[in-house]
Amino acid sequence: MQRDRAEANRLEHRLSDLINQAYQLTPEEIELMWRTAPPRMPISRD
Repeated sequence: MQRDRAEANRLEHRLSDLINQAYQLTPEEIELMWRTAPPRMPISRD
């Protein structure tokens, strides 16, 4: 179960990275998004 959770977390972060690339977000824009993210964000920053 922990292995599945870790894999899901890895895939969610990969998807997030791909979306950021698709929108051509700068590192500053990505940082702003994380700073202003709601407390119940589905994934963590790290």
